[in-house]
Amino acid sequence: MERSGTETKTSNVSVVIRGQSVVVSGETESWLMKGGVAVTDEKEQGYSYSKTVVRNAYNEKGQLTGAAGRTEGRTNGGQVRDGGVERGGDGD
Repeated sequence: MERSGTETKTSNVSVVIRGQSVVVSGETESWLMKGGVAVTDEKEQGYSYSKTVVRNAYNEKGQLTGAAGRTEGRTNGGQVRDGGVERGGDGD
């Protein structure tokens, strides 16, 4: 049975404000997995990638005062990309 799913990598940056650890930024990247391996080549069939970045703001008391973030995603829609020519996912 072919293993599929998503591989996700998350990293956070924390600081200490008044003895309390808070996350000031975070980044999460995800790739579709095929056959137990992350599909990282945009030309490969089934390529799907997303990245989310979040920034948090805190006051001098360590209270969250704001947050902003963005997500970007890329996919080849199941197409195989070969030298600028697209073929259907079934080899067409």
